[in-house]
Amino acid sequence: MFTSDNMVYPDIKPKRSADGRRNVVVIDDDFSTLDLLKIYLQRDYDVETFDNPKNAIFYLNGTIPDLIFIDCYLDVMSTKKVLEIIKTYKELENTPIVYLAEPSEQAAIENKLPPGVVDIISRPVKRVDLQRMLDTYIVDEEPEEKPGDDIIM
Repeated sequence: MFTSDNMVYPDIKPKRSADGRRNVVVIDDDFSTLDLLKIYLQRDYDVETFDNPKNAIFYLNGTIPDLIFIDCYLDVMSTKKVLEIIKTYKELENTPIVYLAEPSEQAAIENKLPPGVVDIISRPVKRVDLQRMLDTYIVDEEPEEKPGDDIIM
């Protein structure tokens, strides 16, 4: 257990979703973005949305998502601070993080993405852009070979 900025972070080992569906986390203080992404994603993914980054941090301390979307400028707690905390979770080091940004913000941040942030998606999020992110950063595991698959007739 460690503390930072008057917050206590429990030392819980993260785990994957039990039902086998891919897990996507969205952290944004804009409710319309949260609602839109939940609508787009909930059919195929377990989606957890957070308007408060502190709640997201506690959730991420117990779950390894396949992808995290985060607002590049959060109000309650700075995005930089949230990313620093996420990076302390060793189990999340390979989890891709995508910034959510207004088109006017995108140019200013795209050349200086912090470690772990792999891409930027513009708001309002378009379904085609979201699908491109999902296809790029959520990689399906290789299907297991069945006995006899290597026999050629």
